Amino acid sequence: MSNLSAWDSYTDKKYSPSIKIGNDCSIGEFFNLSCINEIVLGNNVLIGRWVTVIDHSHGYLNEAELQVAPAERDLVSKGKIIIEDNVWIGDKVTICPNVHIHKGAIIGANSVVTHDVEANTIVAGCPARVIKTFNNKN
Repeated sequence: MSNLSAWDSYTDKKYSPSIKIGNDCSIGEFFNLSCINEIVLGNNVLIGRWVTVIDHSHGYLNEAELQVAPAERDLVSKGKIIIEDNVWIGDKVTICPNVHIHKGAIIGANSVVTHDVEANTIVAGCPARVIKTFNNKN
């Protein structure tokens, strides 16, 4: 079972979500994608099991909002998520808002991606850090 959500409204706020999935993507079980802004999966993206891709959070995370129940806060996006062609995402990865994963990148299992990932680069960890970059950037 997987979850694919495009929120056009939440509480009293309106959104314009856009989800684009390229050709020949393989998505593992228990995939969780939730969008209020924009999420793009390129062609030939391989996604493991239990992966989360969400372009938003509940509230602006300031002190005043901590007094409001999380489910009652507005949804807020820091930016879209772009995953280019030929990217491999391991099991149990979380990809945060405002991240661009470039062509041919590999995301190691259990990683939390909080920053852009360059082409042909392997990242892993929490938060994800560069493990190796290949010189061939074609």
